[in-house]
Amino acid sequence: MVEKQKNNTADDAATLPSAIDLFKPSWQAINVNLITFLELILIPLLLTFIGYIVFPKNSVMLYLLSYGGTILCAPALIVAQLKSVRGLKIDLLPAIQESLPYMARYLALLVMIVSLTVIGLVLFVVPGLFVVHRFFLAPYYLFDKNTSAIEAMRMSAQNAKRYSRSIWEMLAVYVVLAILSIIIIGYILFYLYICAPAIRYIQIQKLLKSRSK
Repeated sequence: MVEKQKNNTADDAATLPSAIDLFKPSWQAINVNLITFLELILIPLLLTFIGYIVFPKNSVMLYLLSYGGTILCAPALIVAQLKSVRGLKIDLLPAIQESLPYMARYLALLVMIVSLTVIGLVLFVVPGLFVVHRFFLAPYYLFDKNTSAIEAMRMSAQNAKRYSRSIWEMLAVYVVLAILSIIIIGYILFYLYICAPAIRYIQIQKLLKSRSK
């Protein structure tokens, strides 16, 4: 039975597109709500720019504007990603409004993941990388399943172990994009890939659902 489950997992993983192949569907998903994505990306940048202009010598206000915009838009971005991957339209304000009930749980999730990652990196690099791998899709479980931060981490870790290679491939792509960010093409490719995690999450959910039948 255990061997059969392993074979099923291997078969499932083999059916998933490679991380590189997610660029095209990511761009297609972005196009569903292109204006909303542009607004969610530009708001933190705009607030940071305003901070530099209005409070050039007040680092506290600058950080509040910069990180405040990011904290507000990041959960809404996940909502927009999940909607777009499913072909559903959503505007900026509805995306923000829909994300608000998840805000506290999302922040708690980030604190736990970042803390575990830092501890892993301090102790040794590899444990930190495994933390990122295990909880990479946790925010999507939290929003899509409307679950607690702890439960989202549990579900993410369980399925990341089952579909390990597909998650490592995505992390490798992000490493390459981070290196390429020293030139403008890196930023462009990063934003073109912005829906890839949501796409991978949906792909995994479909495989899990088909296996449960």
